[in-house]
Amino acid sequence: MLGIADAANIVGAKQARTMMQDREILYENHPDPMWVQDLETRRFLDVNAAAIAAYGYSREEFLALNAVDVRPPDDVAPERHHGEASTVRHQRKSGEVFLVQTTAQPVEWKGRRAEFVTVRDVSRAVALEQERDALLQREASLRQAAESAAEQLAEQNANLRIAQRLIGMGIWKYEVWSGRLSWSPELFRMFRVNEASLENTLDAYNALVHPDDRQAMDANFRAFLDSGDSHLEFAHRIVHPDGGVIHVRGSAEASDTPDGKLLTGMVQDVTREVEQGERLRLLDLSVSRLNDMVVIFEARPGPEALNAPVVYLNAAFARVTGRDETDVLGRSILSVMAEAAPGIPLEVLEQALAGEVSMRSDIRLFAKDGRVLPAEIDLVPVRNPAGSMTHWVAVMRDMTEKQTADARALMNEERYQMLARSTHDVVWDWDIRSGVLTWNENFRQLAGSPQAPLTDRLTSWSNRLHPDDHDRVLEGFHGAIAGDGETWSAEYRFRRDDGDIRFVFDRGFISRDKTGRGVRIVGSIVDITAQKLAEGRLAQAEKLEALGQITGGVAHDFNNLLMIIMGNAETLLDRANDARERRLLELMFSAAERGRDLTGRLLTFARRIPLNPVPLDINEQVIRSAELLRRTIRANIRIETDLRAPDATVECDPAQLELVLLNLAVNARDAMKDGGVLTLETRLTEEGGAEQVVLTITDTGTGMDRETLRRCLEPFFTTKPVGQGVGLGLSMAFGFMAQTGGRLAIASEPGQGTKVSLVFPRSVHTAGSAMPAPPAAPVGGDELILLIEDEAGVREHVSAVLSGLGYQVAACENADAAIRYLEEGGGADLILTDIIMPGSVDTRHVVEAASKRFPDIQVLYTSGYPKELIQRDGRLASDIELLSKPYRRVELAVRLRALLDAKSAANPGLRVQTDED
Repeated sequence: MLGIADAANIVGAKQARTMMQDREILYENHPDPMWVQDLETRRFLDVNAAAIAAYGYSREEFLALNAVDVRPPDDVAPERHHGEASTVRHQRKSGEVFLVQTTAQPVEWKGRRAEFVTVRDVSRAVALEQERDALLQREASLRQAAESAAEQLAEQNANLRIAQRLIGMGIWKYEVWSGRLSWSPELFRMFRVNEASLENTLDAYNALVHPDDRQAMDANFRAFLDSGDSHLEFAHRIVHPDGGVIHVRGSAEASDTPDGKLLTGMVQDVTREVEQGERLRLLDLSVSRLNDMVVIFEARPGPEALNAPVVYLNAAFARVTGRDETDVLGRSILSVMAEAAPGIPLEVLEQALAGEVSMRSDIRLFAKDGRVLPAEIDLVPVRNPAGSMTHWVAVMRDMTEKQTADARALMNEERYQMLARSTHDVVWDWDIRSGVLTWNENFRQLAGSPQAPLTDRLTSWSNRLHPDDHDRVLEGFHGAIAGDGETWSAEYRFRRDDGDIRFVFDRGFISRDKTGRGVRIVGSIVDITAQKLAEGRLAQAEKLEALGQITGGVAHDFNNLLMIIMGNAETLLDRANDARERRLLELMFSAAERGRDLTGRLLTFARRIPLNPVPLDINEQVIRSAELLRRTIRANIRIETDLRAPDATVECDPAQLELVLLNLAVNARDAMKDGGVLTLETRLTEEGGAEQVVLTITDTGTGMDRETLRRCLEPFFTTKPVGQGVGLGLSMAFGFMAQTGGRLAIASEPGQGTKVSLVFPRSVHTAGSAMPAPPAAPVGGDELILLIEDEAGVREHVSAVLSGLGYQVAACENADAAIRYLEEGGGADLILTDIIMPGSVDTRHVVEAASKRFPDIQVLYTSGYPKELIQRDGRLASDIELLSKPYRRVELAVRLRALLDAKSAANPGLRVQTDED
């Protein structure tokens, strides 16, 4: 018996045979030709019935062929790509060639590698495609021909419109029966109206006609319609929407149509022609009223030139010489000039007429009444459009007034030159009509150029105006000339040729002719740069004073707040063990210290911070600062020193000087992104008979442009991105130098680096030793400290710090409470007090009361803004001990210990006893 597995195998074999039979039936009966061919030899291994029918071979004939045999002999076998359809030519047994699309796939055929090929006849489809392409080409050709014809028609229309526009002409039609008026596009352009907004009526056209011409135009048109004439002529003015006026002239012809009478006409813009005629009329009127005498005579060649007749003379000739038209017209120019100007040499006149060129000469005119007048004659030839000479124009002018005016002008010029040479101002004279501007010698000094021309155009002045003042000054200058005033003045900046800017005050006096038109303006320029700089310094001083007052007012309360923040942060840091908490506290403490530094910089700039100057060897300070900078500045910046001021001592606060050098070095570092050289140099110089010590900090960075250099000392001005600088480094250095009694100078050019010079008066004192370094840890004691502090938070914090250091503390909220404490028998080894106190008495009264009981008591003042302790020279009084707020615990401990130890050394065994003791 068969097992289950054997039965399953039998069933599977049957199913496989069934599937194979189905595939063979599909292959054999498929309508498209198919065959199997050897992969290497391409010989046919099997074909279906459709292939036999399509190619005309029997199965035996087919199997004797290969794939190349069904292709035309002249075809090259294409490269085969399995799975891709390709279109090729095949040939039937009959020799007929047709197009097919073949697809080949690799198969396994009876144990050998073969290809299964499917063929589809695409001859009909290709033919239809070619027919479609031919139709598309024909359509494109027809479309191109139509477009060409349209373009030609459009070009003809455009040419017609251009011709109409060039001659200023448009076409119109008017249907008398309907009242409809239509225009060509040229008329809409000529009248500057929108076609869509204009009604096609005669009333709409009448609205465009000038109001003064409207009634006559309407009457002319109505008369034409009533007369029955076929031709219409008209001329009137049209008003454009913008108010402009043009002159038009037109005509029309009437024609009869089945609907009624139709007028077809044209309109032409004749504005230019009308204006030209008007100009000729005005010219004739003007010539007839000229003061100059005009005589026109014909131009004749050769010897006949002097015999040419006079054809025109104006009224001025008759009025001056007493010879009218009856005396002159028709006579030869030679005879007329022999009477009116007998002094003209005959050969000169002949030479001028023969040369056909203009001539000018001085003559004397003889009037009929015997007067002899100095005059000037211009002979000008007149030519026709072809270039031929037709006439001569002789223009003669009476020079009597001119000679008198010239004499006056010469005298005035001599006076002007004397004035220009006798002043230090820059004197200028602008002839408005000729455009010539004249300067005196002082202009070259103002311009900064010894070669500056003294006779030039107005641009020699306007081009030197500062760009920010240029438009304002020129507008006022030309506005004054165009007005009716007699003076003009302005204050502006003048750019010298060397780039320097000068502040000047300029004033001019305007000379006008009889019509009020400005013809000349004379003025002077005064250099007021020194005055402006003084005003700037005063304004800067007032600004500094205001900033100092504002800063001082804020500093006291702000530093008290910082005192509380720093103190509590410092206390919590001592107790915190968690790393994250310590980091947060360190950030808080660091921010408070930055606030302290910012307030200190503001006070330094405003010269409100107390200085503790000591004699200081400037070279030693530079060496110490250079070592510090080498450890903090980037490695790609080389720090060099050039100490050329041996034994140079200055008096200044070393801590503030070190801070200034650090700020300047940071600025230099930021200007040298790619590295460079930072040089610290000292040298001696002399100013005003006194020796000066100059400390110069020079970098090779990007430098500053003129505007940045001008503003670099302003507080909070910075070119750094937000968060990378507050703009107080240079301003703090400036304030420090001013408070120290020196000065700060800056020189910089873009791409050339920056040079900052700190100039100190040289001190006659000997430099002391360097300041001792503070102890690494605070040292306390058991003495009694009288703490006077009005700010509760600060008082609580300082009390805790003092107690933590081992001291006894008596805390009072103000000076009144401290005095009561002393009066009640309270004692103290040292008073730690804020300077500014509310209440009826101040700190001085407390110190006086304590000193009476304890003559050797020490006082340590604290303040965020100790203006009461700062002397006029900006220094702290020598007998004052001050600890500026906000301060750290170690700073307080060191200062307390130093004062108490000094007291003990002076009075061994002395200890303050209180009533409680």
